[in-house]
Amino acid sequence: MKILWGIYVIIGLGAFIISYLLEGFVFSKVSQMFLLSFAFAAVFESAKIMTIIMHRFLTEKSRKNIPMYFKGITVLFRLTLVFLSIGCSVALLATFLDKPNLNKIMLADKELIENIYQENKKGLRTELDKTLTNLENEVRTTFQKHYARLAIMNQE
Repeated sequence: MKILWGIYVIIGLGAFIISYLLEGFVFSKVSQMFLLSFAFAAVFESAKIMTIIMHRFLTEKSRKNIPMYFKGITVLFRLTLVFLSIGCSVALLATFLDKPNLNKIMLADKELIENIYQENKKGLRTELDKTLTNLENEVRTTFQKHYARLAIMNQE
């Protein structure tokens, strides 16, 4: 029985450390405050341990008059902390597992945007060249008309 209890303690400490690190890293990514994030993770993990101990104590003392809602509150609080740990684990795993794919997508998006930019630039350049050519032709035509009028006026 003592060996089994020792194994449970070692597994619990391992789970505590892993969960603490995962939550700390996720909180630090979200808040950008490294030390404060790990302090919050320590508080949450300690609260989880305390609720596990409290729940164990309440289940062993269930013969006494402990209100059922109090047991329910401890179970709810414990489940909330466990789901927080699971959420942090999934968020961190998703970030690490999806990162190579995310880099590929970002590069493809960048290439697509660059191609669209170059096409738009080429289209705008063509439109600008046409507009400049039209304006040059208008100025040339207007100049030629005025030059022709001046030439006629000079002949008279």
